[in-house]
Amino acid sequence: MKEVIMFMKKLSDIIKEKIQQEIISGRYPFKYSYEQFQMDANNYKELTDSVKLLNTELRTDLDFEVEYFDFIINKNTQLILSLREYFQISEKAEKDYSTSEYSYNVINHFWMIFTVISNNYISLKDLFLNGKDYQGKVLFRNTIELTELCISILGDEEFYNFFKKENNINHPSKNYQTIKFDSIKKKSNKIIQEIKKLPNNNIDKELWDEYLKMRDEYYDDASKHIHSNFFNLMLNSHIPLKNFGELDLSESLVHNLTGIISSKTEKNIEQVILYDSISYMILMILLVDNHKLHFSKLDYKTNYLTILSANNWELLKFRKKH
Repeated sequence: MKEVIMFMKKLSDIIKEKIQQEIISGRYPFKYSYEQFQMDANNYKELTDSVKLLNTELRTDLDFEVEYFDFIINKNTQLILSLREYFQISEKAEKDYSTSEYSYNVINHFWMIFTVISNNYISLKDLFLNGKDYQGKVLFRNTIELTELCISILGDEEFYNFFKKENNINHPSKNYQTIKFDSIKKKSNKIIQEIKKLPNNNIDKELWDEYLKMRDEYYDDASKHIHSNFFNLMLNSHIPLKNFGELDLSESLVHNLTGIISSKTEKNIEQVILYDSISYMILMILLVDNHKLHFSKLDYKTNYLTILSANNWELLKFRKKH
């Protein structure tokens, strides 16, 4: 480890010396030292300090969004820690399931994938609340893909086995094999159709359809931020400021270097909240109904009860009305 650090320092010294030598040798038609370059970096610090102050002011109108992001992160964390305790620490899962059966293995893999999803939400909070909506949209698409993957593997044993086979660590060519989202979505759509048929399902058919419509709408929008869409790139380099309704568009547009909360940030966060609310409930339905995972079995935070209330659907109804 020590040798690696020394090598890294030496490499940085080599780069620094090379830049200095090229400047001294007159390669560039100006006189500019490496030290001057570092001093000029203060311009960036001054910019970020002023933007932080602006975002702090603009963030005051996003109290609900901040609180809900914390709710998402906390419920995810409790579920992950509960399942980690159940499978790895207490190993009680081995008493409730056979280690060779589908339920044992898929839930064990689910909480590991869900750890990545939860970290995504932590990052999404940081990105959106610091005005980096474009970067947040890129990560939101990945979050949708991973969540729909979890729905697919929890809801279909054949798909789960296919997923494992396509990522076979004993096969070099398949170590990092990926599955296209169209295949994942096709499977998750079928699983949701099956959930609608469950005897205890009291959710209106229209709301299920609205969820699928919402998911596709959000995914398509997020995809535009990945595939180098010209207008998205231009529109995210300059953004309309929030709370400046008395100004016309040209006056309210500001250069979005370092990230500024915009008039669209609240709506972008709302999409994340809506998607999480319903998709999380689908995951819980699959864990409880398909795999008989009763939360009374989980020791970690014994008072923890996953929130599966009608409030999630009320959010979806609100979206439909507006």
